[in-house]
Amino acid sequence: MQHRSLENRLIRVPVIEPITGRNSTLRRLSQACSGPGRLVQPKHGNYLFKTGPNGRNFNNVGNIRGVVVHTESSENRLVEIETETPVWDRFFTVAPLVLIGTQDEDGSPDLAPKHMVTPLGWQNYFGFVCAPTHSTCRNILRTGEFTVSYPKPSQVLFTSLAASARQEDGEKPVLDYFTTFPASKIDGVFIDDAYLYFECRHYKTFDDFGDNCLITGEIVAACAEPDFIRSSEYDDQQLVHDSPLFVYLSPGRFAEVDRSNAFPFPADMKK
Repeated sequence: MQHRSLENRLIRVPVIEPITGRNSTLRRLSQACSGPGRLVQPKHGNYLFKTGPNGRNFNNVGNIRGVVVHTESSENRLVEIETETPVWDRFFTVAPLVLIGTQDEDGSPDLAPKHMVTPLGWQNYFGFVCAPTHSTCRNILRTGEFTVSYPKPSQVLFTSLAASARQEDGEKPVLDYFTTFPASKIDGVFIDDAYLYFECRHYKTFDDFGDNCLITGEIVAACAEPDFIRSSEYDDQQLVHDSPLFVYLSPGRFAEVDRSNAFPFPADMKK
């Protein structure tokens, strides 16, 4: 595995305060629902559509700052999914895709792709799903630390190769073709040319999710490419367009996100 020093193009992100959050700028919905129908106003200012366009029936409706929002009844169009087997292969869900970096017992680095990953609250905690049988889990329990690299869409091949099976002797020779650089506060490495990096110390591991476990860590250092950092001087929509994000569509697909819209949060919503 090739190594290089940390380049000056990365921005060190302070972790004194939470590094996750949302855009506080709210955009009001542009227009009310149109079409024929009779409105009845019950208590507390909510609205109920008795009949809607084409004679369809509608459920309870909210009035968000003067904009009527309604939903069509879903009772007659839902398909039941059996839960005797895991449900996750029956539909697509959107998730990040990251590379978790750990150290094997012989000191060699290991990189493994994970998509069941998430911030844990609004503070600097990060978690991902693994399995006790995986070297990633065993390494973290032994060393107490791990790294997280968020690859770009152009690095889909690297994330795929990182999932290659180990040989009988436990080696994963494909990692020799990865260019990496060392973390600054823990003993670990990152994949080169990703856009966001975390250095984490193991916090807790929660077992008994079937054959899996949830590994959590505290983010003690973070850095990112400047083109991916949000700024008050740069529109969020333009940022996503200019610096697309890599997402995993489970099961077995991926996408590049370069278009987005501001979410219409209620004015009084808080974290």
